[in-house]
Amino acid sequence: MDTSSICAHDGKKAKKVKSGCRTCKVRKVKCDEGRPICLRCTSTGRICDGYGIWGGGETLFSQQRRLASERQARTVSRPPVVIFCPGSSLEERDAFEWFKCRTAPKLPGSFQSKFWSTLLHQASLDESAVLQAVLALSSIHRGGHIGSQSCTIDYEGAALRHYVRAIKGLQPHFTDKSKPSCRIALIACAVFINIELLRGHFQTAQTHLDNGVRILQDIHLISEGSDGIFRNVPGLGSTDIWIVEIFARMQLQTEMFRCGYEHECLLLELTEWSTSHGTPATFTSLKQSWEALTPLLNQILRLVSLVRHRVPRQPGCQTSDEMLQFQHSIQKGLAWWYETAEVLQQRVVGEERRAFHLLMTYHTLANIMADTALQPNNELVYDAQTAKFQQLMQQLTYLHDVSSNHAGPKTVPKYTMDMETSITDIGWTAVLYYIVTKCRVPTIRAKAIKLLESRSHREGMWDSRVMACVARKVVSMEEADFYQDIDKYGRSMQPELWSPLRKHLPPLPDFHRLRELEVVLSGAPLQNIMLFSKRQHDNFQNRVLLSQYDIQSGCWKDS
Repeated sequence: MDTSSICAHDGKKAKKVKSGCRTCKVRKVKCDEGRPICLRCTSTGRICDGYGIWGGGETLFSQQRRLASERQARTVSRPPVVIFCPGSSLEERDAFEWFKCRTAPKLPGSFQSKFWSTLLHQASLDESAVLQAVLALSSIHRGGHIGSQSCTIDYEGAALRHYVRAIKGLQPHFTDKSKPSCRIALIACAVFINIELLRGHFQTAQTHLDNGVRILQDIHLISEGSDGIFRNVPGLGSTDIWIVEIFARMQLQTEMFRCGYEHECLLLELTEWSTSHGTPATFTSLKQSWEALTPLLNQILRLVSLVRHRVPRQPGCQTSDEMLQFQHSIQKGLAWWYETAEVLQQRVVGEERRAFHLLMTYHTLANIMADTALQPNNELVYDAQTAKFQQLMQQLTYLHDVSSNHAGPKTVPKYTMDMETSITDIGWTAVLYYIVTKCRVPTIRAKAIKLLESRSHREGMWDSRVMACVARKVVSMEEADFYQDIDKYGRSMQPELWSPLRKHLPPLPDFHRLRELEVVLSGAPLQNIMLFSKRQHDNFQNRVLLSQYDIQSGCWKDS
């Protein structure tokens, strides 16, 4: 990008500043272009007005004070008011209003982020490509609300138009490949991922996510640590931090979806999330408690990946001291997190209670995953976790009851998502699916499936109805006719009727249990669900297609 040009004025040559912060442009001085605020302004005590969406509006002292206050903030700041140019259509203004009031507050779920509350609004002011992406997301979200189908507005068509305009608007940035252009592309990419998740185009969303993480590496916003986990590089401005944060949340969701089978694990988090055990002594907000739990989840996923790649598959093999120490460190961190979160619980009120209970659910899940991490190929280890699985079901049942009372009953057509309850961050669906596939107690499994089927919404790539369908298939394949002579009530009866009989049922034999389950969601929109596993008879070496589900016919076809 050119920094200056020479133009004629009153017969004299004068330097015209084309780049730099707004303050330096007004003063007609050369800017050092420091981000998010330039040193030329801050060193003279002036307020740097920044570079559009890339920061500014503060002195060095105010920046330090802002960063300190952000760490202590307990509420998300109100989004700035976006003033459209006169040429904006009524449809665009209406769509953006929906985004501000409905989409942006809802999609992040329990993890509130400045990417949603601040950055997207600012970027929409300065970058037409981002605005068009946001309008496309708003249209998809609004069109999926119950009752919108009877409306005369073609939300799907509007979303497609805005999507195409957004892609066209990004072309100059793809050509430019400068760091500011890459930032714009990353913001739009994150919006595209959310669009595809809401549409049920899961493979397309994953492609966008992979490309986004690759760009983060290419422009050196993140780097891989010695522990194999990617984190933001030091000294990033708030804009870059918010971008890395949104991709870190989406990458965590992907790894949770893949955690049941061997794959190349890529983990991403913010450096500030990694706190030593005992620091802080208390959480000041739900967001901070999420930020402290996320590195522990990443460490568990990393440990499982290391064990799968390093430990031989033969039973009875020894685990290294290094792995044992890693596991102990995680368990110690989870114990510290629980003690710290208990203090926060006393201050949680109103709507925050649901989010807090979801956090506690993930803590219980993390404990099970940590306890079993050193034996990823041994399905029998989960039998010792029955008490924790029961605790999970109690927590999830509470969440279900609270959500049902809040939302009220709804009738949703088959495989149609209710956008009013859909989010693009992780929720309870991942936990329920984990219970069904790892806990082999029939009553607990049945209740988990029942909760999965009680909702019709998406949590990112976790589609409640799809995962309920897969869960029923897994139970059917694992149990087969093993309990046939014992269960006098039959499969169609309510789980509560099984309890007196099934409380002392023999555990499911090891050779009945599926290992390394992998679910592939194929098609855009979703057309097929493929279920893969690894067989015991070939030492779990080969990936085998067990069955395939056709969405249109509603039938499984075993291989």
